[in-house]
Amino acid sequence: MRPGGREFRDAALTVSIPQSVPEHMRERTREISHVFVKTEARGKRMATALMNFTCQEADANLMTLILTAREYDEGGPDEAKLVEWYTKFGFQVLQDTPTGTFMARQVRDRPRIKPVTLAVSQVLH
Repeated sequence: MRPGGREFRDAALTVSIPQSVPEHMRERTREISHVFVKTEARGKRMATALMNFTCQEADANLMTLILTAREYDEGGPDEAKLVEWYTKFGFQVLQDTPTGTFMARQVRDRPRIKPVTLAVSQVLH
């Protein structure tokens, strides 16, 4: 799974190789950060579509995903809502930290990537 930015309409996130895990785990682990949706586009499920696709991409590449759930700006979801939202994608809480809630998602049993148009249409309709 290639590190870098992912975008869908007004939603974006960054996938990176985590430096916070032991070196031997980095080959099969990716970190999600900078999940962002423009204020005027919030509530339209753009981030949900993008996160679904990113999780499918991780499964297809047999990657464990990690992230830290934390509030980023005024008007955005608070940490508790973010933890609840990430849980819907299969993330589990590993640890509460001073900077947020550290979470991880293991590879699903039957990884299959759907075409982007199908993944997006299922979320938007």
